[in-house]
Amino acid sequence: MNWLRLIKNIPVRFSEERSDQLAHGHADGYRRLYLSPSEWLICPDSALVVSIWRFHFFSRGGRRELKDFLDLACGCQRLFDLGASAGIFSALFANTRSGGSVLSIEPDGKSFRLLAETAKLNQKSDMDWHLLQAVVTDKPGKVAFRSVEFGGNIVAADEGNPIESHSLESLFATSGYIPDIIKLDVESYEYDVLLGAVDWLKTHRPRLFLELHWKQLEDRGLNPEDLLKVLSDIGYRWGSLKDFVSLARYSLDNSGVVRIPLIASPSLPQS
Repeated sequence: MNWLRLIKNIPVRFSEERSDQLAHGHADGYRRLYLSPSEWLICPDSALVVSIWRFHFFSRGGRRELKDFLDLACGCQRLFDLGASAGIFSALFANTRSGGSVLSIEPDGKSFRLLAETAKLNQKSDMDWHLLQAVVTDKPGKVAFRSVEFGGNIVAADEGNPIESHSLESLFATSGYIPDIIKLDVESYEYDVLLGAVDWLKTHRPRLFLELHWKQLEDRGLNPEDLLKVLSDIGYRWGSLKDFVSLARYSLDNSGVVRIPLIASPSLPQS
């Protein structure tokens, strides 16, 4: 028997057991997942989603990611969930506060249908939750999008289907929605989204839960450090760090991704 593996997995098994006990007695308990008694959600009716979300809730890395998001979201009331997938972050946000609002964006058709189910299952009477099937990049218009089994990406015009595209500024100007926290998971297009919205970010200064796809950006011929330096220059900080490029590079996971919680200083730094 691998005793070291067994010992390492004790916290994982404990988290699973505690979640199952908290879910016991609810009619939908088999689809409820708990980080704690006050941090929970209901999964849509998809074996794939349940499997992925259980990994997020109970693996050490996945659980840390969700906890980091909730820590960053503490005190926030208006989430913009960009690349919402089936809605794990949107649902956690909705279920961990009174009142507030969520705007969830997901371009992939299958994921969007699951997102709609998640919103229905987790909708509270005091939570204003809206969904939009679209892409956000650096400018409004149309882009080609190709779906895969669960998700997708922007591709060349002859390789995908056309879908409506927004910039952050155009979307918020049209909708009137001004978030105080933005979660981004858009498969390297966080670079385009944020660099296309620098003036808007300077003005509104939302918190950012940024999934930075370092390797994919380099594969596109882009330098992830350029984006991080711009965010630092306009006042964003990772904890107390102004210069967080080295920490981001050091924190990359095996797939070349790093998740960065950023808070903007109250005003722009003086030059």
